[in-house]
Amino acid sequence: MTTQSSSLNSYLSEYVAKINDKSCRHCDDCRKVCVREAIRENLSINYNECSGCGNCVLVCPVMAVSLIKRADIK
Repeated sequence: MTTQSSSLNSYLSEYVAKINDKSCRHCDDCRKVCVREAIRENLSINYNECSGCGNCVLVCPVMAVSLIKRADIK
């Protein structure tokens, strides 16, 4: 299920990316494939921009990125 965001003509998934700081090797592969530029240089996630597409999860060589429910963001 998707919900409309405040951005014109964009839709956000009920999921967002989460990076495990302990596993991440800072290769920046996730940032390079993020089409919405939701992953910042310090590898924090801009949850207002993350569409939950999962591209970052697919390219992470050490499986440090996962998708979590948007409602579970703390």
